[in-house]
Amino acid sequence: MQPSKQKKKGKASQLDLAKPPKPVFHEGHLQVCIIQAKNLPLSERFTKKDLCVELTVGNAKKTTLTTNKGGYNPIWKDTVHFKIAGIGKSSMLLRVKEGGKITSDELCSCAIDLTRVFEDEEFDGWYPLLKRDKAAGFIYLEFTFTPA
Repeated sequence: MQPSKQKKKGKASQLDLAKPPKPVFHEGHLQVCIIQAKNLPLSERFTKKDLCVELTVGNAKKTTLTTNKGGYNPIWKDTVHFKIAGIGKSSMLLRVKEGGKITSDELCSCAIDLTRVFEDEEFDGWYPLLKRDKAAGFIYLEFTFTPA
């Protein structure tokens, strides 16, 4: 009987491993400093464009100030703030867009996992940007999370 009990126990633990992790609840204030981007992609009509960055966490959407003729290596040095409360707000969608237009064209984007930011409370680094699944430069961000 011992071996059969062990076998059942082994199967149960494998099933436990297959379960998706429980959603994590985070509550607090997230500050994101959008510093600069580098090596943004060319486009046929790319001259020194006015660019902005749109950030989305859950249903909250924030946009930076627009750079004036930012070109390939725009500098924003702008800060946006998010109130974080709830389950499932552990990622951020970032889009670099042409600013100053009613319908902004997306130049490139990336998705950022905020788990490390919530754990470390301060984190910064270069994040790779993509355009149609191809490398499209990098953006430098500084995160500060203050738990409630």
